[in-house]
Amino acid sequence: MGSMVNSVQAVEDMIATIGKCARGLQEASQNIRTAAHGDWEDEISQAYSDQMQKIATLVNSPVSTLEGCGRKLIQLKAALEKYSSIRF
Repeated sequence: MGSMVNSVQAVEDMIATIGKCARGLQEASQNIRTAAHGDWEDEISQAYSDQMQKIATLVNSPVSTLEGCGRKLIQLKAALEKYSSIRF
């Protein structure tokens, strides 16, 4: 039964790691979006801003996938906890 407890802990660690990664990507995306706003209003500045917005979107795009993984891991953790509570 000890290995099942370790499995639950491993899943909890994965949930925490994935959550931290998703938050880091969201923060990076927001930082890029903030940096995208230049003080100039010329064609080059607009091109820079457009490119930075695209980069921010690309950085943020894996977040929903990571959040989905987190939800699946929470379900896995619940199943492992339920299984480990069964007495044979």
